[in-house]
Amino acid sequence: MSVKECILATRPWSFTAALVPIAVTTAVLGKHYFHTYDFVRSLTIGVAVQAGANLSNTYFDYVNDVDTKNSTGYLFIYCFN
Repeated sequence: MSVKECILATRPWSFTAALVPIAVTTAVLGKHYFHTYDFVRSLTIGVAVQAGANLSNTYFDYVNDVDTKNSTGYLFIYCFN
């Protein structure tokens, strides 16, 4: 399995679901509470949690026969077979 396939298995197009709330919260807080380190850390954790949720969703969909080997999320399941 290539690095590209591993990255695609995390469904990176859905990362905006993690990034937008963090960016909006940072914008609302403004310069009074903004710390670059905390912002970058929050973005990193948000993307990691979103990727983990995507991978576990794909795995359990496959285990429960919701997805098959022909489904788009099968790249992650390929690691286990």
